[in-house]
Amino acid sequence: MLKKLRWYIIGYIALLFLAGVLLFQMCTSTNQASPAFVLETEFVGEYRLGESEWQQLEKNTRFSAFDGDLVLRGRFKDQLPLCVSFYLNHIGVTVSVNGEEVFCSGRTGDDVPEMMCGSYWSSWFSEELSEDDGIEIRLHNPHQYGNAGAYNQFLKSLHFGGDKTLQEHLNQESLPYQIAGIFILVVSVALLGMALGYLAHRIPSGSLLWSMGILSLFMGGYILMDTVDICFHSNLIVFNTCVRQCCIMFGSLELTDCIRKTLTEGRRKIAEYLMLGQGTVTGILFLLSIVGVVAFYDTGSYWAVIQGGIIFVLFGLCVLEYRQHTKTDRVLLDSYIILLVAGLFELVNARIGFGIGGIALKVVFILLFVFQLVRAVKMIAVNHQASIKAKRLEEELKNSRIVLAMSQIQPHFMYNALAAIRSLCVEDSRKAVEAIDKFSGYLRGSLETMDKKQCISFQKEMEFVDNYLYLEQQRFENKIKVEKEIKAENFMLPPMSVQPIVENAIRHGIRKKRTAGSVAIKSFEDEKGYIVIIADDGVGFDVTGQKDDGKVHVGLQNVEKRLQLMCNGSLEVESVPGQGTTVTIRIPKNVKKNGREKGQKER
Repeated sequence: MLKKLRWYIIGYIALLFLAGVLLFQMCTSTNQASPAFVLETEFVGEYRLGESEWQQLEKNTRFSAFDGDLVLRGRFKDQLPLCVSFYLNHIGVTVSVNGEEVFCSGRTGDDVPEMMCGSYWSSWFSEELSEDDGIEIRLHNPHQYGNAGAYNQFLKSLHFGGDKTLQEHLNQESLPYQIAGIFILVVSVALLGMALGYLAHRIPSGSLLWSMGILSLFMGGYILMDTVDICFHSNLIVFNTCVRQCCIMFGSLELTDCIRKTLTEGRRKIAEYLMLGQGTVTGILFLLSIVGVVAFYDTGSYWAVIQGGIIFVLFGLCVLEYRQHTKTDRVLLDSYIILLVAGLFELVNARIGFGIGGIALKVVFILLFVFQLVRAVKMIAVNHQASIKAKRLEEELKNSRIVLAMSQIQPHFMYNALAAIRSLCVEDSRKAVEAIDKFSGYLRGSLETMDKKQCISFQKEMEFVDNYLYLEQQRFENKIKVEKEIKAENFMLPPMSVQPIVENAIRHGIRKKRTAGSVAIKSFEDEKGYIVIIADDGVGFDVTGQKDDGKVHVGLQNVEKRLQLMCNGSLEVESVPGQGTTVTIRIPKNVKKNGREKGQKER
């Protein structure tokens, strides 16, 4: 386990290092700026997509950024002079007036425009245009992978106005996502702190909680950075893009880890191999970008194909887990399945362009995050109530020990024992001293049970029993006969488990006979646990009948309750009126309670 954890941490650190190197390289090698600038406007005229013929531009015409360059010619609908702002989502734009180029967001050759990787708002200003001037706009997608609807976003984003006005206008759209992203980031930090506490105390759920915290951290960063007005808050457009893509790549890796830790049996092993392969591919893509083999944003095409395959496999594993393992958290599995479907939709949408990229994934994650957070709060409340109940049971157990101890120290027993000791002082001083030692041992054992919260050894319990039997035999001489057959003694049981039963056998069984009686104490071991039998040949009683003395059975009820609470043990009573009573105590092996192992040799 520690070896796997070590490799997991090393692999993660390596990926983060590569991402940091890539981020530094991209930010230091670009000369990209972050211009920004509301009144909506519209471009009217005609268009040509790729090598197609010129066609009339309609307001609701949709284009794919993968079908070649989009060339628009005509004019803006509103009056000039103008300052027009537009949104460039990983595309380049060139503006020409009367055949002369007046604006270009970037170029790779003599006449091929290219935007440097990023999503941002740009603007073009002119005071010399007239309504007779012809405007031509060329949009170019230089990437193999990206937003298929980038051309449509450009056309819908055309605005007149300054950057402050535009920022206020965009804030209405992006503010909910920014708030959600910040909220998720803050909560994820809290989750990580809680997970560290769980891991430090070796609580099993700490590992899954840690992965969920990391997943929330990356997804919160993605939601925060993937807003249309992020360039107004962060001038480093390349940085924004790189962080956004790294967040989604690491987030998908952590989602695989979360699913892996929820799955069981062979399905968990398959998910482990998937995560290993996913992390390896991510590291290779980082390296290829760093050495310049492929642009970082273009690695998305390879990553999307691999991630799509991983999503299908994870989806199948979750469904199998859902059907075959009833004890798995099915609500959590439902959340994973929904998130996987949303992720697959976004991968397809990035290529086909159903709508604005990332919206479905962000909305689904936010809703699931809030749902799981509310569910976690409820679980904490339930656990808190369970903790209170456990403390109440512990207090009841403590009180029951006190009641038991006090019930054993009956005044008449003390008077009779002291009277017997007084007689021995006159008749036999040696026996009197021995009786005093046994009596003090009996009292000490009774009082110690008030503070005992853990099981004790069977040998120690028998010392207490022997002290009690010695005193009773001194009082009644030959009326009580004791037989012992101890074949197992290296096990643990609650304190004062045997003594109250022996006392009941003498007080309510043998002493009510006109003749002498016997008590037999046996202990032995079988495959399942340890067994203690206390049998007497006293008057017996009807175990199904109404008990006429509430105090008679206090000891048995108390012992039974403590056996269940402290070591998952059990107590059985068999009695036949006129023949006697047999009480059987069963202690299972390898039962851990109260920080000690029961049913095993005391260490």
